[in-house]
Amino acid sequence: MNPYFTKALVENVEVFSPEYPSLLLLTIRLVNPEVKPFRPGQFCVFRIEEGIFRSYSIASDYKNFSEYKFIISIAHEGIGANYFKKVKVGDELDFLGPSGHFKIELPVAPNIIFCATGTGIAPFIPMIEFLIDNNCDSKIELLHGIKNEKNLKFYTKIHNEFKSKCENFTHKVYVSQPENSEGLNVGRITDEIKKLDLSKLKNTQFYLCGHPDMVLEVTNYLSDNGIKEENIISEVFTSPGFYQ
Repeated sequence: MNPYFTKALVENVEVFSPEYPSLLLLTIRLVNPEVKPFRPGQFCVFRIEEGIFRSYSIASDYKNFSEYKFIISIAHEGIGANYFKKVKVGDELDFLGPSGHFKIELPVAPNIIFCATGTGIAPFIPMIEFLIDNNCDSKIELLHGIKNEKNLKFYTKIHNEFKSKCENFTHKVYVSQPENSEGLNVGRITDEIKKLDLSKLKNTQFYLCGHPDMVLEVTNYLSDNGIKEENIISEVFTSPGFYQ
């Protein structure tokens, strides 16, 4: 076995929106080695086939070094998406990592705003858990943009779990192309960002992850309006299915 690869077994595969499969939650258990630490915000690079790899952020408890979870978009026709559509419990997977420099920057600011599109929320799950575990008293806000309401229940459950653990946590979901707009915030994350009074948020840390257009637009807007470069921390998802 290549010493750089970790071997793991698929422990669970949960598909959401069965009538329109677009998202799955993959749980793997590490086999060789059985334990591998990771830092909140990091990703793993799966070997899809010889010479072909795809990266996915770890979306699980950063304190559990033997079991990793990943949120994977399968709505599109892509090499990674098609591979994971066929994955079953008991299958053996190989991956490189954990890798990446996306992380909670210290010292933590008094205000933190996380901006995600679709599965871009994945690295924020262990990052927010880290803040909660360390009794962070910062105001934490999550702005989450999704394409339609098919996976809204799945994402809302994640948001509500954070809210139940942290009284300083707030969240807002934007749906860009809803089938039924009743009761929804229709629009994009950038709409909300442009409503903020950034003159009062100079010491706020902004974490951005997901659609490259969102990351670029928000980064430029924040920079143009006085937010320091070190307070804009980002990770770009390049898969065409990131917005589910």
